[in-house]
Amino acid sequence: MALDTKVCRIGYWMSEKKIRKLDFEEFEELCRNAGMEILKLDLDQSLDDQGPFDVILHKLTDQIARSEEGCQVAQKQIERFQEYVARNPRTVVVDPIENVMRLFDRHQQYGHVQRLCLEDKQANFFMPAFVELHAIDIETNKRSIAMFGLHYPIVCKPMVSHGSSQCHEMSIIFGESGLKDADIPCLAQTFVNHNARLYKIFIVGSKYYIVERPSITNLHAGDYPTIFFNSNDVSKPNASSFLTQVRDSDLVYPLISPDLGKLRTLAEKIQDRFGLDLLGIDVIIENRTGCYAIIDINTFPGFEDVPDFLRDLLDLIRQKLGRVVNGNKTVICSLIGDCRDEIKRH
Repeated sequence: MALDTKVCRIGYWMSEKKIRKLDFEEFEELCRNAGMEILKLDLDQSLDDQGPFDVILHKLTDQIARSEEGCQVAQKQIERFQEYVARNPRTVVVDPIENVMRLFDRHQQYGHVQRLCLEDKQANFFMPAFVELHAIDIETNKRSIAMFGLHYPIVCKPMVSHGSSQCHEMSIIFGESGLKDADIPCLAQTFVNHNARLYKIFIVGSKYYIVERPSITNLHAGDYPTIFFNSNDVSKPNASSFLTQVRDSDLVYPLISPDLGKLRTLAEKIQDRFGLDLLGIDVIIENRTGCYAIIDINTFPGFEDVPDFLRDLLDLIRQKLGRVVNGNKTVICSLIGDCRDEIKRH
């Protein structure tokens, strides 16, 4: 079947930091070599004057976050973007802002995942118990934690999951006496012991990559001081933190190797639920039960461990445009490294 020869125009927007991190100039070259035009959007000007666009690729999380905080400049930028998309329904957007925003509020995000897990109780997926803490009064927060079935230790996370460095600032509270340290408002969640191993699922359209990352060691409730940490310092590639140091005495239960089929199934379900093509899913395996806990989802993550992300991104755009011989979605559980039975470890 002959491929459509119409020149495709791609508009994109992301921060300069994201552009450098992805080495996005290489992607621009890939697009030009594929006969596509690519242009960085000016969000302060009419997009109609810059278009038309067949595809818009973006990471507007910073603008969305500032817009939600009341920044008028960001609100106007998002409004201008959304109005263009509404006037041009044939333009493919990776990813739709309304879908991205379903991840922004951690309580809302976790609620979606919790309902997804309840729909298939046989799959051994779960969302650790969580609750919003809004009260300055510690006794009120104690009652909320008990009512929603949380157990100590708990992890306290910012309510907003994207758009600022603050969304990675977290704390671990080991008992009721530590609730005075909670940065209110926050989302509190039961900490699940998982032998300091986290599995990140990177999704690029129909391709899934799974990589092992360091994570927080096994912890127990008690009269311990609150630990404050940045999640980027714990689970990024080659991260080194005292929180990830595992002692033999911590390994009461043996290490559990992940079932890649289960992780693929989980990725499919979450991708379908949120309607997004660029995702990162953080999964841990409870050391006592072997059940799979979803602890965070991120839109358009760094894809640091995906060996050829920019080519995968170009393939995704082609697929979205229908410029593939076989338009059927093929799920690929592709492992970092040699693509056999190993998961790349960092």
